[in-house]
Amino acid sequence: MSRTDAALRVMTAVSAVMLLYIACVTPIGWIDYYGAFHVITTLLGAVCMLGLAAGVALLVRFTQVGPIRFAQGRLWSGTAVITATIMLAIVLRGAWVALVDTTPTSDFLEYHRYATAVAQGDVRSHGWFFIVFPFKVVYALILGGIYSVTTSHPTIAGAVNIVASCGMVLMMYTVTRRWYDRSVACAAALLAAIWPLQIAFTSVAAQEHIFLVLYLCVVAGMLAIPRTARVAPIVMRALVIGMCIAVANLFRPVAVIAFPVLVLYVCAWRWRDVPRRWVYRAVTVGTALCAFVVSTSLFNVPIESITGININKARPGFSIYVGTHAPSHGMWFPESYNLVYRTAYSADTAHQRSMEAAIQQITANPIGMVVLAVEKFHYFWASGEYAVMYSTREMGQRGVSPWLAAHHTSTLVASQAMYAVLVALAGLALWRRRRQITELDGIVVTTFLVHVACFTILEIQSRYHMVVELMLLIPAATLLVRRQHYEEAGSSWG
Repeated sequence: MSRTDAALRVMTAVSAVMLLYIACVTPIGWIDYYGAFHVITTLLGAVCMLGLAAGVALLVRFTQVGPIRFAQGRLWSGTAVITATIMLAIVLRGAWVALVDTTPTSDFLEYHRYATAVAQGDVRSHGWFFIVFPFKVVYALILGGIYSVTTSHPTIAGAVNIVASCGMVLMMYTVTRRWYDRSVACAAALLAAIWPLQIAFTSVAAQEHIFLVLYLCVVAGMLAIPRTARVAPIVMRALVIGMCIAVANLFRPVAVIAFPVLVLYVCAWRWRDVPRRWVYRAVTVGTALCAFVVSTSLFNVPIESITGININKARPGFSIYVGTHAPSHGMWFPESYNLVYRTAYSADTAHQRSMEAAIQQITANPIGMVVLAVEKFHYFWASGEYAVMYSTREMGQRGVSPWLAAHHTSTLVASQAMYAVLVALAGLALWRRRRQITELDGIVVTTFLVHVACFTILEIQSRYHMVVELMLLIPAATLLVRRQHYEEAGSSWG
């Protein structure tokens, strides 16, 4: 066994152990916080998620041995499966948006306000929020353009999220199908369609939904990198990857995490027996990086001319300042904006002073930063309440909103239990496959581990690990089907 294979096994085993630990401490922490009364609520949430997973497994099994199996494959085609799955995703998310009267709050209120102004033709009334955090302006611009042809009601944002969710389900099926067989791809797409936390987040005007689709596009680009040492196809695929990361970066700066994932991927899975393998790997990563830089600069030209905001001024300074603030456990706190106010809303100055303050916090108490990193791991990963929290924080009276308001805590605890079950399924799957991991498993593992590393210093919010949850659906899907449906499968790309 080579050192690369040994390292991959260790990474997978460590990831599996970490995920199983997260699955254990998540419900325990929330029961301790809200009280023992919510043990029953936690059990109900866990049973519901397990029931959904069992339903997916039974459905996939039925299509293999039941009447559909004997329809000569016509009903059990990829097109029929993905069409039915997308329709299921639309129904579930449409019902949530229709029945839950979510009122935009926090950052999402800023998106809604600016989008409303854009719809009225006032594209420069963005305020300091988008100047200091320029990456947030693109989603609001898109939402404003849609508002201009519809109406500026928050449910329109929900409709946009439903469309993005359809793209997510489609890409999940496509990406999984390129490595596993149809059974696993179907299970992964179904899990994405019934993903409870993402469904509950649909009514929130957030850019995460679009970002999930774009990250899957990046993953698809990685899987498409050819195994043969031919420069032209390698460069073309790398250009596509770089441009996809640049587009994703317009919605979430965390998209740049895809670069270390790409580096680890090509080092582990591409050209291992080619004499000049490091040249091909350097060409791949370098071309993708150049495509990212050029694409980002080109995207900025029309955006800056329209809004006056330079999206290239997005910096991590403020996020690192908040992420290294021990009293707030690395989470946003209201006083953090005081630093921005004192800079007269200058993006460069705000992030520069934030970085200086962050360095001062780290150097003043380096041992405390290690303790903070451990605390942040628990606060960040053992928390999956973001969907219910943001979608039910402030509501009107439509549909089931009054009932959710009356049972807000119970709903939060149940969502935590569902999150814990999803993480546990993925952890068990990775542990079972630690000695025989695939390329797609490797991308899932590296995505998780890179997020763990980066968010030891960056600001944490539970919704920031949403893309990791999405990737964990893939190993979870392998746990729901028979082994032969993925052990003999392989990628058809390259």
